[in-house]
Amino acid sequence: MHAGRNSHPELRGGGLHPLAPSACAAEGVVRVHGGEPAVRKPYPIPQALTMEGIADTIADFAEAAANAIDAGFDGVELHGAYGYLVQQFLSGNANRRTDRYGGSVAGRVRFPLDLVDAVAARIGPERLALRISPGCTAFGLGEPDLHELYLTLLDGLPRDLAYLHVFEFPGHRDLTVKLREHWAGVFMLNPHETHHDWPAGPGQLRLVDDGLADILSFGTLFVSNPDLMHRLRIGVLAE
Repeated sequence: MHAGRNSHPELRGGGLHPLAPSACAAEGVVRVHGGEPAVRKPYPIPQALTMEGIADTIADFAEAAANAIDAGFDGVELHGAYGYLVQQFLSGNANRRTDRYGGSVAGRVRFPLDLVDAVAARIGPERLALRISPGCTAFGLGEPDLHELYLTLLDGLPRDLAYLHVFEFPGHRDLTVKLREHWAGVFMLNPHETHHDWPAGPGQLRLVDDGLADILSFGTLFVSNPDLMHRLRIGVLAE
């Protein structure tokens, strides 16, 4: 993953500045080095990536993925969610570029598509997955033409990726259904129908039987439930 604009020079060190699709600051504050209470500062205006910088960033991703495979990992999941760099390119307000990587839907999906192609060329598409979070507004992101944006993205992805991983945001089940219908490969879902049924638990296992997903992912519950798989099997979770 790459944080893009969601960083600070004090965290990067060495005089380095956050890089992003455009010179638009993220909303909110970031914790920087300091004592207690925690020191928090507004996100700075990032430096806009040049075309050369985009090419270098894609090459860095591919090199990191190849290193992971060489180190013994089974595969790599590219983080295209939660308001980080990949989703910043998809965004309509964080990405204000007027070149081939911005503007129209076709331009805004170009970076993730070029990124997937480059990493797949290095490690094989069967070892690669992409995670997305359509409709995520973290750090002030906005995604106009949301349905068209993500359906266009899926149209350009290799169908032989290991899987597509969707983190669902409340109110977007209709889009999740469309993405499921549109994607011919393995579909992994972290379901989030409403705030009341999050994090996902035994109640969402039905979504595999219903055909909405091939695989469900669980994140938060693993933090406090190392025996989560057993708990899911018997339908019991920690209080």
